[in-house]
Amino acid sequence: KDRAGQLWHLYHQKTGVEKGWKRDLCLDPISFDDKGVLQGKPTRGVEQPAPNVDPNLVWIPEFTPRGAYFTESTEVKIVSRTAGVMIRYTLDGTEPTPESPVYDKPINLKATTVVTARAWKDGMETSRVAKARFTHQTGALSPNPSPDAPGGEAPFTIFPKPNPNWVKPTP
Repeated sequence: KDRAGQLWHLYHQKTGVEKGWKRDLCLDPISFDDKGVLQGKPTRGVEQPAPNVDPNLVWIPEFTPRGAYFTESTEVKIVSRTAGVMIRYTLDGTEPTPESPVYDKPINLKATTVVTARAWKDGMETSRVAKARFTHQTGALSPNPSPDAPGGEAPFTIFPKPNPNWVKPTP
């Protein structure tokens, strides 16, 4: 993740169809759509912007968890990788302003909420806006689609072993 909050995929591609291990190193942006599905496109020879590493830009705030479905309540923490920042937030999905509440302790949510945050620091460019959705559900939560996998922070899941549905069968 760069300072602006863009996720990047670092990987290698084979340079041609001939046998061997000659590879190109690739870096492409990735994102999650509104349904939490990973979106990205491998490229080769296509100009694109580089990750934002501007040292004058405050790191975008990060939420823990990064979003959640919950039944009773959930606690949300907000941090920035830039030390000494002031984080302001809203709970209605609107962009935080210098008049918005200052984050100083975890937020306890009991209803569906879109938390939005931005970080400020004197002498630096204000961070981009970060947003996360926390959805309250009545009744039981949906079961884990991969019951053998330990939980990961949303929107990620950690799979400890290959899913047989994803493995290409051998002829």
